Amino acid sequence: MLNNKNTILLIIILVFVLVCAIIITHSYTQIPVLSLLPVLVFILIAVLWQLKYFTRNKIKGIFFILLIIKYSVLCYQSINRDIPMGGVDWINFNRSALEILDANNSIASILSSDFNLFPKLVAIIYYLFGNDITLIYFYVFGISIITQIYIYKTTLLLTNNSYSSQKIALLWMIWPIEFIFSITFLREIPTQCLFIMSVYHFTLFLKQNRFRNLLIALLLSILATLMHSGMIAIMFVYLFIWATKGEQISNILKIGLGVVLIVTLLASPLGELMITKFKNIDSIEDVIAVQTVRGNTNYVSTVPTSTLGLFLQLPYRIIMFAISPLPWQIFSMETLIAWLVDGILQLFMWYKIFQYSFKYKPASRFARTFKRTFLFVIFSTYMLFALGTNNYGTAMRHRVKLFPMIILLLPILSQGNTNTMYIKIKKKT
Repeated sequence: MLNNKNTILLIIILVFVLVCAIIITHSYTQIPVLSLLPVLVFILIAVLWQLKYFTRNKIKGIFFILLIIKYSVLCYQSINRDIPMGGVDWINFNRSALEILDANNSIASILSSDFNLFPKLVAIIYYLFGNDITLIYFYVFGISIITQIYIYKTTLLLTNNSYSSQKIALLWMIWPIEFIFSITFLREIPTQCLFIMSVYHFTLFLKQNRFRNLLIALLLSILATLMHSGMIAIMFVYLFIWATKGEQISNILKIGLGVVLIVTLLASPLGELMITKFKNIDSIEDVIAVQTVRGNTNYVSTVPTSTLGLFLQLPYRIIMFAISPLPWQIFSMETLIAWLVDGILQLFMWYKIFQYSFKYKPASRFARTFKRTFLFVIFSTYMLFALGTNNYGTAMRHRVKLFPMIILLLPILSQGNTNTMYIKIKKKT
């Protein structure tokens, strides 16, 4: 516990850090101080929360160095917006947020299914603190730190190893594509944050069997779906794992309850918001009708003309969604950068996924159930995204939404036998 002198000293240090951050950031970005103060307080709270879990001085030192580097690049990107792979989707999100604010009834626009959750949150920030695009970059950066915290917390649940959990949190912080998305005006980081928080609570449910954690996980998965409708498969996986967990008689009852819950949810106004991306799709023919082949990063050369054609093409789509860009798809400096920062690493992570799927055999019920959850979430969501994705630029943004769960495999596979997971390597025969 801190004594009074240490508490006062800590408060003085925090105020000093906050004032310095305001002066430096304001001088570079020209964001009004009153608009800048709330987001910098948010970032500072997130940093202090992360430091609570970083118990080793070496880890803290690396974290501070990385934090300074990322914050410096954040200030640059928030003004210049020209970092490779930073994307231009922020233009559409900004336009949607301004449309919500300019509507005759902004509340009705926020509740409508015309926009996903991200531009609605942007509109709220604009309403409270002014229409400054630069502000959103800083809020996304703060949310990235929260995402990092929940990667640590989930890893700790799975491995029972604090040091490994701290290292994987740092690794996520410098993972190239995560570094880029954490300093951009895009919805990937907020979606990731809601997703990994749901994974944490669902893992807690599997470990401690507390029903409230299941409810929280479902709620967070719904919020992630409101960010992008393609995340809807996660909610179905959670319900399926819950319904098949336990005795056979109770499973039947839970399956019935789950079906009623899903039908009720999808038939409600909230369900309409969750399936915004699919609102013009009533059949598989509609999926075929919206298929296009365009763009330099396209990996689908022909548009399917029938249901059979689409499903025959689906395995190829899933594979390319998962691992592109590949070396022969490089044709410019930007695509070379995309391959270096994501393509190569994606191949490495899929090697780990196959290792986890086929070579590593968990010996505890908790570990087996988590493995089923992991595989169902990854493959069902990848399949759903792959159906509507034809180029690797879009694929990279979609699959990164699931990366906070995929990166958990690194500490799990390196851990060996632990008190929590009891993972055993299948011996070669």
